[in-house]
Amino acid sequence: MTRHKVSITNFLPQSYWEKILKVPGVVAVCPTSWFGGIYVEERNFFPQFAVDPRSFLALNVGEKRFRLGPEQAEEWARDRQGVMVHEDLAGKYGWKIGDRFTLRGTIYPFSPELRVRAIYSGEDSAVYFHHDYLDEGIGRRGIVGTYWIKVDGTESLSRVAKAIDARFANSDAETLTETEQAFSAHFVEMFGDVKSLVRNLSLVICVTILVVAANTMSMAIRERTTEIAVMKALGFPPGRLFLLLLGEAAVLCGIGGLAGVLSFWGITHWIFNVARYRIPMLWFTLVPPAWMVGLLWLGSLLLGVASGLVPAASAVRRKIVDGLRQA
Repeated sequence: MTRHKVSITNFLPQSYWEKILKVPGVVAVCPTSWFGGIYVEERNFFPQFAVDPRSFLALNVGEKRFRLGPEQAEEWARDRQGVMVHEDLAGKYGWKIGDRFTLRGTIYPFSPELRVRAIYSGEDSAVYFHHDYLDEGIGRRGIVGTYWIKVDGTESLSRVAKAIDARFANSDAETLTETEQAFSAHFVEMFGDVKSLVRNLSLVICVTILVVAANTMSMAIRERTTEIAVMKALGFPPGRLFLLLLGEAAVLCGIGGLAGVLSFWGITHWIFNVARYRIPMLWFTLVPPAWMVGLLWLGSLLLGVASGLVPAASAVRRKIVDGLRQA
């Protein structure tokens, strides 16, 4: 994604289109502008973009997250008032091929009258119409919001980004080129410092869980003081007892962590993939990938080990006589 260096709300010249295409490693470039209109009522809000249809199709056709028949793609590209909608939105509002609807402009003084020419399926849930139609409606040509770029491989991402930004350095509209993931993160930051909020909240939750888990393990080990003393009297070395107690703490937290992360994944999967809910103004979902689920479960194991360190060390240091005295 290439956007204005100052802010995502600043515009870029349309003349950058051809210049970006000439950067080595760039396969396709699509000029894109966020529209932000309302359909019938204010609550009916969903992502809407004005794009160049031909370059948009060159950017997305063949991608796993975007599926559209060639006949509908051609119909959408040919019709100046044509609009391509996601199947979820089509089902929600009852749109069919050939239907017309109007988006009431909020950012631009223009309310485009659109005709449904294509219904696509994929991960994102948005509406795409012609950028030329938007330019004509607002009477202002030559500017776009962002450029969506496809490169020839992941190894080219950093090199292409630096080359694009270097090409427009010291110009009236300097650019910032970043990956789609980084762009999405900046988009979320428009709602506030979400990253810091989530980080601080997660830290508080982790500390709270650690204290609760440590207290639970301390109580569980204290209740078995006599058992531990008997095992030491039978010849169990302190090191083995220490590992057994840590293992118990890790297993208990691991079971709880597994139940938690699987529930989290199941709920988000149902919300975004089965119920097909989409967060307003965002075109991506919040279903955690498999590696994140595994990482969270590993974190629960480490949390269990950390919570059992102090109680286990205290238990194995206690004298056998003191342990048996509590029987």
